[in-house]
Amino acid sequence: MARARVLLTSVAVGVLLAGCSSDTSIAPPTAPPDDASALAQEAQKALDAFTTGLRTGTPADAVASARSPGFVAAVTRNARALRAGQLSFDYVDTEDAALGAAGRQRWGSQAWVGVIAANYRLAADAGPTQMELAVTFTREAGGVRIAAIGGHGHRSALWLDGAVTVRHRGPVWVIAADGVAADRFLRQGTTAVRQVRMVLPTWRGNLVLEVPRDEPQLDALLNADQATYADIAGVTTTADGAQAPRSPIHVFLNPAVFGTLRARGAQVVLTHETTHVATRAPLTPMATWLSEGFADYVALDHAKVPVRVAARQIIRRVRDHGLPDRLPTSTDLAPTAQGLGATYEEAWTVCRYLGDTYGESRLVDFYEAVAGGAKLPAAFRTFFGVDQADVVSGWRAWLADVAGVAR
Repeated sequence: MARARVLLTSVAVGVLLAGCSSDTSIAPPTAPPDDASALAQEAQKALDAFTTGLRTGTPADAVASARSPGFVAAVTRNARALRAGQLSFDYVDTEDAALGAAGRQRWGSQAWVGVIAANYRLAADAGPTQMELAVTFTREAGGVRIAAIGGHGHRSALWLDGAVTVRHRGPVWVIAADGVAADRFLRQGTTAVRQVRMVLPTWRGNLVLEVPRDEPQLDALLNADQATYADIAGVTTTADGAQAPRSPIHVFLNPAVFGTLRARGAQVVLTHETTHVATRAPLTPMATWLSEGFADYVALDHAKVPVRVAARQIIRRVRDHGLPDRLPTSTDLAPTAQGLGATYEEAWTVCRYLGDTYGESRLVDFYEAVAGGAKLPAAFRTFFGVDQADVVSGWRAWLADVAGVAR
């Protein structure tokens, strides 16, 4: 989306005067800035001071920029722990009526919401994060102050939302909301990286896990409608919502679901999401069944989960409703779709069938070819020597055997 920046320059007015003096070059008056422009200038000063504090790692440099010194100190610690660089925050525009009655009650009648262009690069990321953030400003006797960062119809950034816990070991980084035990995720992330590299040994990227305190904070981070991810344990997507080739890809966990999983189930979820990171799946257009099925293949096969245990839901569906007659569609695998668990297992069993029948290395080559732009029908013929209809037929027979039903 094009950014419409507020112009902070005045209009020069030329005046021609006639009089006794032969000198007619009189300095033109400067037009007074309107209220919106004045607010933008003051807000930018606060943002500049805030940025200086983050760059220097000294909260005192930015304490006057924010309403709460504790907020400044927390975000400064976050920036230091994450080695945030290339920092810039530029005021873009004012969001009319974005604050609402509740916001005004909390922050006062002189508060408003501005949109900023945020640019930064965390040490864990190969490229910069570039996103629009909403910032709540207040106008006080000492000037404009930053009250809060995030929300109001824009994505948020966990490390700019207040205190977080940062853990780092090797390629794994964990950014956890204050009060969340981060060490568990560091251990599971380390295992996930090891398991993914068993199948994709050339991957040497980092894994960044963001763990919000609850589902509403997850929704705010992703600017998602309430309940969009109510049944999803983890989401892998770009940190800024962009589709640029170097956009950082992070795993966002849903505590409401992930927290209910036992150790093995939680590990399967993390290894699944790590596979998406390793293959940069959010930036790779391909059939959803292949993206999700392959991620489950990596997560389940090397966790040594028995097929009939991992496929319990699809086995039940097959026994109750018969064998599927086509590959799952993206609609079937949408986050809010009915019977999502069984459909995920359905996608996984396609990849498991291909791996069992043709070998893991050929499955990996097939996946990477499709990720690189090869069309599915051609890739089926190139790597397996069969058409898509033959794949569906063979998969149905394999699934019938697993479910113990007639073909």
